Parts: sequence; structure tokens; C-alpha cells
Amino acid sequence: MLITYAKPILVVNKPLVLMNNARVIEKPLRKVPKLSNEEIAVFSQIERKAGAMTIDDLMKAMGIK
Repeated sequence: MLITYAKPILVVNKPLVLMNNARVIEKPLRKVPKLSNEEIAVFSQIERKAGAMTIDDLMKAMGIK
């Protein structure tokens, strides 16, 4: 039997988009305040004492909203 016409088979429903995992995030997830050198020093001092605190807890301790 001679095949004269072959119907194309759709293998992938959506096109595959290959992305570079190291690309720069265009929009930050939340606003992070710019800290002065003094605030950074206080932050690191609290961070050393805190151990397992989250960044949000540390920012609250420093009075940053």
C-alpha cells in the first residue's frame, strides 16, 4: 500500500520555551528599603544575636516597615 498523504501529528500542545535560569528578575517580589550604613551595622548586630530570625522579624526589630 502506497501512502500518498500523511496527516501531521501534534506532539506538543504548547510550544516549549527554554529559559535561562540565571536571568535577572525584572520586578522584585516586595519593596525593600534602602538602608544607610548605620542601619546596616545595626542590622548585622541584631542578625548576629538573632540566629534563626527571619528578615521580616529583623526589620521589625529595627523599626523598618
